[in-house]
Amino acid sequence: MNVIRASYFTSVVICLPLLVYTWGIIDHPDVDTNTIATIQQSLHLLWCLQLSTLLLLSTWFITEHSASDCVLANLMIILLPMPFMCLAWLAAAVTGFGLIKFTFAMLSLSILAIGFGLLCKRYLSAIRIDLFISLLAIATVWITRVVWLNWFQ
Repeated sequence: MNVIRASYFTSVVICLPLLVYTWGIIDHPDVDTNTIATIQQSLHLLWCLQLSTLLLLSTWFITEHSASDCVLANLMIILLPMPFMCLAWLAAAVTGFGLIKFTFAMLSLSILAIGFGLLCKRYLSAIRIDLFISLLAIATVWITRVVWLNWFQ
């Protein structure tokens, strides 16, 4: 159960500063801001942070916890920011189909990361190659974010 609590805390740590920043910028009456652009920028950063968190924590948690705990922890990371994503959809910053595509992409990626972690746990227990590959995947996410973020618009 500790893994679920840790993923909940991680998701709150990711979401809270983004929500405060976004709604602070939008709510400020003196500054003329583009609301949709501000929400899209925050949503793109949230998605990058969520994917990085999933890639890192899935393979890290699977070494010490069961697969069902890791699936629930990943669902917590995916579903906790969903109210912010729904508000972005209501503000017309993202399409509903884009949110559905991104949610399914994150679910499939988390299942692949857990499966990869289980394979590494089973066959490569002495070598921490899963952490190295997770860090490499996170670097790939951040380097190619301009390309894959356009898929979900």
